Amino acid sequence: MLDQSRGGCAQVLSQAAFIPMDKFIWIRDMVTSALLHPDALVIATDCSDTYLMCGAAEIECKFEALAKEPGTVVSSVEYSIFPIDAMWKAVKRGAIRNPYPPSRTGMRYANSGQLLGRAKDIGAFFNRMRREWAPDGKPDTWCCPAPEKYMLPGSARRNATECYNDQRCIHTYVAAGFHNDGLGPSLKFDHLAEMFLVLGRVSNRVTIGRTSSRDVPRVVFNLSQALAPTTGPQRGQVWRAEKAYTTPCWIHGAGAGKSRFFQYARQLQAQSAAAVGLPMPDPRDTELQRCCRRVASHARKS
Repeated sequence: MLDQSRGGCAQVLSQAAFIPMDKFIWIRDMVTSALLHPDALVIATDCSDTYLMCGAAEIECKFEALAKEPGTVVSSVEYSIFPIDAMWKAVKRGAIRNPYPPSRTGMRYANSGQLLGRAKDIGAFFNRMRREWAPDGKPDTWCCPAPEKYMLPGSARRNATECYNDQRCIHTYVAAGFHNDGLGPSLKFDHLAEMFLVLGRVSNRVTIGRTSSRDVPRVVFNLSQALAPTTGPQRGQVWRAEKAYTTPCWIHGAGAGKSRFFQYARQLQAQSAAAVGLPMPDPRDTELQRCCRRVASHARKS
């Protein structure tokens, strides 16, 4: 039931110039349009806090390795679940089971910032959300219920604070079992950060370097148990990855990882520029400033 004191989903939508769910709606519209072949490989990613480090061939290769079954969509994962809501609190106190599949690392929970899959499968993923959670029969303004609707008897909360939350929608998708029920695209969680690394609270596992003399600078993600937390709520965590490290194609500075993200992006830019003999651009040197200089130079010559 919508929280009428807050005006419900429709009011939330009308008052916001941009809401997190917009990106899901825009992605669905794009991947289901005639602009893309249904079998085109699509990465749907956040922009301002992400950094790409590999080319199309490596992305295709890693996707084929991760998505062994047809109809699979690969999701990035992170160390901690967000938002911390009633579902997560119930999981923590043992009242309900954790809906996410076990992970051999501390990286377990879906982050909505990166999805990878064929256009038709990403479209089907969003279309299933739209069918299940379209309020008042208006599919382009879907509003997902809280995850505990599927986990706690008699709970069907849906209110304005939960409307249009992209993170909560993907958690609810998993809590409902849609990610592996065989009735739509399955979700493959990138537990080893082969493709996507959400920085969050794992910055102690990140180094910048090359894995061979011919490589461009990359983020190297250390999967060693030796770096598992020894204090705090995550102490005793077990990392049993079948490899020592991965070199993700994408880093995402979500949440607590924002400050480190910009540090890593700057290091990657500097090392890449040095590798090919280019000067490192001044971060204050914007495209607008360069354009103004070109115009001024042209004016002096004329």
